[in-house]
Amino acid sequence: MTDQRIKVLIADDNDHVRTILSRVMSRQSDLRVLGAVESGEKACEAAACAKPDVLLMDVRMDGMGGVEAAEWVTSHVPGVSVIGMSALESDAAVEAMRDAGAVDFVPKLASMDHLVQSIRAATAMARLLPAP
Repeated sequence: MTDQRIKVLIADDNDHVRTILSRVMSRQSDLRVLGAVESGEKACEAAACAKPDVLLMDVRMDGMGGVEAAEWVTSHVPGVSVIGMSALESDAAVEAMRDAGAVDFVPKLASMDHLVQSIRAATAMARLLPAP
């Protein structure tokens, strides 16, 4: 029997945010958290190794930011749906993440239900598309 849960990787430079997101996602029976990393560089490395279904990516991180990391992941790791996140919900941040290949953008102030629904929707859409 194969594990059908949605595999989620979290990338955020704030330890508290990573902890909260990991706990919330772990409580969902259809989600499985693969890990939580603190930088864009580590997000790229972890995505390439773990092959998550969804990568929750903070826009602003030290070093390689979320936009650059999202662009790398969407170009190099087929099948990963990137969802951008930011405490600052600016049109520029949303547009930059979408241009980098993110399928959605969820403000950090949004409800956890909103974020979970975004993960489920991104995965459902990806599963409808032909494999790359």
